[in-house]
Amino acid sequence: MLKSRTAIMMLATLFGVSAHAEPPAGYELVFSDEFDGDELDTSKWIYRETTRGTVSICLPRNIGVDQGSLRIDLRVEEHDGFPMTCGGVITRERFKYGYFETHVKMDAGYGWHEAFWTAATSDFDLNDQERVYERIEIDAFEHYSQHDEHEFTYGIIEWHPLRGGISRDVYRGAPDLSADFHTFAFEFTPDYINFFFEGKLLRTVDVRHVPHNLAHVWLSCIGTRGPEGVEDGEVRFDYCRIYEIDFQSQEYEDRRRRFVKDFESIAEHVPSAGTDLWIEAERFAAIGEWTIQRDGAAVVLRGATDQSTSAAEWKRIARTTIELPEAGLYRLWVRSKDFENNEPRTRTFRASVAGRQSKTTFGTHGQEGYAWQDGGTFELPAGPVGLELIDRRFFGRCDKLLLTTDEHYQPGGAGGRRTWYTWQHTLGRTERRGDDSRTQNRCASITHFSRPTHVTGTQCTAFIPCNWWPHASRSRVDCNKSHLDPQ
Repeated sequence: MLKSRTAIMMLATLFGVSAHAEPPAGYELVFSDEFDGDELDTSKWIYRETTRGTVSICLPRNIGVDQGSLRIDLRVEEHDGFPMTCGGVITRERFKYGYFETHVKMDAGYGWHEAFWTAATSDFDLNDQERVYERIEIDAFEHYSQHDEHEFTYGIIEWHPLRGGISRDVYRGAPDLSADFHTFAFEFTPDYINFFFEGKLLRTVDVRHVPHNLAHVWLSCIGTRGPEGVEDGEVRFDYCRIYEIDFQSQEYEDRRRRFVKDFESIAEHVPSAGTDLWIEAERFAAIGEWTIQRDGAAVVLRGATDQSTSAAEWKRIARTTIELPEAGLYRLWVRSKDFENNEPRTRTFRASVAGRQSKTTFGTHGQEGYAWQDGGTFELPAGPVGLELIDRRFFGRCDKLLLTTDEHYQPGGAGGRRTWYTWQHTLGRTERRGDDSRTQNRCASITHFSRPTHVTGTQCTAFIPCNWWPHASRSRVDCNKSHLDPQ
């Protein structure tokens, strides 16, 4: 039976805040632990028994159930060579889509890292099969050890096939998180993830193009700093509830359509009056020592930390070839990343088109995040044209390039979408496949090549060699062999 909170809800109504959230319409309760007993229900949970570096160790003895809540004891004490002990619990069952909620009173003290989150496995000892399992981590909240009692972070991490943050936000100005219980929740659907605090929507993240996986739910706290300056404490979780989506519900479908419509309106861009060729940086044929990385909503190329001019050329340069449908004067635009308040204009790279280097140094726009930079104009012939990204220093990041014959056009937002098709030649037959998957070109035993596709109007597509995937052997590239890694 769910706990009665009539008095709390009356107070919430008086003060205009939500004491705890309710699931959206179209969801049904499938898991609940109200922690009303006097011991952990081990038919629902297993103990977290991991270590964090040399700082802390999670122990089952640090878990208790009393006063109608799950208690995690945080102790500055020596155990098996670790100066701090802590703990956590993990659902035995794995869940996917749904609405997940907890009500927690944090310790919020220095040195302790508290969290309500998901992970594809129930421990950190991944076998070879699990390491290549496409997966994300959802953090409904993390209270880092350096946070004060009025702030927390929340977001999504992709662990495989790419690695990096899909979203990450810090919420500041919260009530004292250690003084009372507060409600955190997230909603995971095939289209979006919503984050909630005290029943109020914090952020919606488009997850239509990232992995979706089953995951265990974790309630935990570990020691990450100390023991100097760290005090004993405790974290209390009042309940954990998980609701499943009723995909046949009209309420859910109406809600889904509203969020998807918002995504589409944000992503919409106005095409130029000329011919546009959009090129995703991560699709370059040979990337040297650049790496493919998840960076928020984008998948990007990231340069190495420092590249001296004496470094081997293939290490510093990413190369590919596009096919122009017509000769003409093209303007180059490059979407790069900069940091407004963290050493701006230091994460840089250059670009070249048909062997001629742009005069612009990219990654120097001075804005926070990604923005388009003008790379100048190039007189180009129809047919194959080479593109290069030349790494300069300090983790330069490139998301996308545009070549357009509209000299006065300036792209905005994330720009246009790539629409090219991939042609595969395998076992003596040729097949055409829509290039909707980021991972379709991983098979190292197939020779790939591409053809441009014609689309409505003057929006054109690029000729992109398909063997872009960094884990595949670069020896499969049949073009521009002079720039390949030495075998």
